[in-house]
Amino acid sequence: MKGRKAIAIGLKTGHLFLLDRLSGKPIFGVEERPVPKSDTPGETASLTQPFPIKPPALVRQRISESDITTKNAQDRQGCLETLNALRNEGIFTPPSEQGTLVVPGNIGGMHWGGLRWVPKDGMLVVPVNDLPAIVRMIPQARFREERKAHPERETTEQKGSPYAMSRQFFLSASGKPCLAKPWGSLVGIKTDTGDIAWKVPLGNWLNLGGPAVSRKGIIFIGAAFSPYLRAFDPTNGKLLGGWQLPTSARATPMTFVEAGHEYLVIAAGGHEVPMSKLDTRIVAFRID
Repeated sequence: MKGRKAIAIGLKTGHLFLLDRLSGKPIFGVEERPVPKSDTPGETASLTQPFPIKPPALVRQRISESDITTKNAQDRQGCLETLNALRNEGIFTPPSEQGTLVVPGNIGGMHWGGLRWVPKDGMLVVPVNDLPAIVRMIPQARFREERKAHPERETTEQKGSPYAMSRQFFLSASGKPCLAKPWGSLVGIKTDTGDIAWKVPLGNWLNLGGPAVSRKGIIFIGAAFSPYLRAFDPTNGKLLGGWQLPTSARATPMTFVEAGHEYLVIAAGGHEVPMSKLDTRIVAFRID
């Protein structure tokens, strides 16, 4: 793919499509694969979905009992019982009244933070999340009853539909994810081969926000719930350093050059309490 004009499209599914920028054709191929059918009355889901042949999916696309790794025995048993009560047929399993395990979850996969291209290394660097969600279809007649009975769920009406919807992360009774860490990662993809070159944890929870690339090709990213700006080597994913922020930065940094020096700025606004405190800071670094 060297020297070829291309475009990368990342999805919440964890799929990354690499396309020829002039023709729109997939560089490494795409195939239509069968996916689970909807069992919701009145709904017909597509029988297939497009899957890129390369790169491989950047996050898990199916969950089994072996993925349940909570250390607490009671939590583990509860997670297994929940898992076995849901529709769980892998990615693209439609929402259902029974309840569906949505993989990789409603926040992705890839998310609004986007990805960055490091030209000197031929590397795409992508932040991803890997935490499934449980989605339930609720007949509209039971909407208020269900929302009152389950305040821990995000339950909302759907205008024009006979069904309301609820969703929540796949968590244990104690509020911890049923799956082992990492729930958020940074991934490097070699665009000349379509292979995943490296994958490293990004923070200690999920991430929301994108990376920036310096003139020297260093990756800088906040995004995690922990209050740090981190720097990574794009060739191997090695953590080069971290700098504390006033609070977490659910934001994408920007860089600029002034009087020959390069600077980076990032908005540190925090996340929903109690994840981290809220703030309104703009933090600047000189990075050359």
